[in-house]
Amino acid sequence: MPAVACAGVLIWQRSPMGYLMALPLLVLEIFLAPMIGLQTLQQVRSGVRFSTGEVMGPIVGFGTFAVLATVIVIHIISNILEKLPARRISR
Repeated sequence: MPAVACAGVLIWQRSPMGYLMALPLLVLEIFLAPMIGLQTLQQVRSGVRFSTGEVMGPIVGFGTFAVLATVIVIHIISNILEKLPARRISR
């Protein structure tokens, strides 16, 4: 949480370091969603009983965050690629 808050403050201040800090945190969020879904599936298969809300809440919540994180990562990377100088290929 402190790293997320620090990255958020730096992005708010338009510091490039904020984007540098945020990118790996966003990628971590992207990978959390399938892991939580698979962990829940394995627990159910092992006989752990959950209510529908206990199963759907984390999966939908983290899934939503993962989709948003994916959109933001794509946006950040596309902006980085736009800023790179064009390479000329000589033959």
